[in-house]
Amino acid sequence: MSGIQQPQETTQFWRHPRFRDLGMLKARFTRHRYQLHTHPTYVVALITQGCERVRIGNETVLAPSGTVLLVDPEIWHDGEAGAD
Repeated sequence: MSGIQQPQETTQFWRHPRFRDLGMLKARFTRHRYQLHTHPTYVVALITQGCERVRIGNETVLAPSGTVLLVDPEIWHDGEAGAD
């Protein structure tokens, strides 16, 4: 076993009190992978650190830190770490 520790994965989900239909998620993922799925509403993601690989419809996107992703309602998408 090496002495290198993997960063801990964290997830925090909440709803904004003035916008009850707005779900907010703040997460740190290194190994987590979202399977292909949809949402009934828009998804807006701000990548603040690292890189995410996302398949949206038929396109695969690498989203580094500073990227804002927008996924339309009912569009199939997944997500995973795009880099170590």
